[in-house]
Amino acid sequence: MARRKRIKGVNLAGAISAVIDAIGSDADKALRDSMDEAGKYCKEVLKDISPRQATLPRDYAGKHYADDWKSERINGKVVVHNEKQYMLTHLLEDGHNLVNSKGEVYGWVEPRKHIKIARDKAEEELNKLCVERLQKEFGSDAVLQGTTKVDFTKGNHE
Repeated sequence: MARRKRIKGVNLAGAISAVIDAIGSDADKALRDSMDEAGKYCKEVLKDISPRQATLPRDYAGKHYADDWKSERINGKVVVHNEKQYMLTHLLEDGHNLVNSKGEVYGWVEPRKHIKIARDKAEEELNKLCVERLQKEFGSDAVLQGTTKVDFTKGNHE
């Protein structure tokens, strides 16, 4: 019957737990950095593709709707929004009726899909950044391509 040897001064469970915590915090930081960078990318895409017609109202500083996009972290989430002319976003994205002062509808303004396009591009960028950063952090064999897929519409990871 083999006897067990006890190694003094080594807490294997504690050591494994410390390694897992370190890996988890490194992965969490890599993912948060990727989210911030994807938010900035989304903001830049929106600035490039948002409507800039002279018919759209400008704010008091004379800035266009396209210039007011902002990316920020709110409660652990990255939010991209139009800071000053937020009330135009759904009208431009979805289209709307033209109504005169009497409340009569006399036309329809076609939608200008720019937010959905930017969101889709940011999803692709985020997926690419997550895989790249995790591969850089843990080695290319540790992260398989295609395992990190983010779907913003559902708010979860696949």
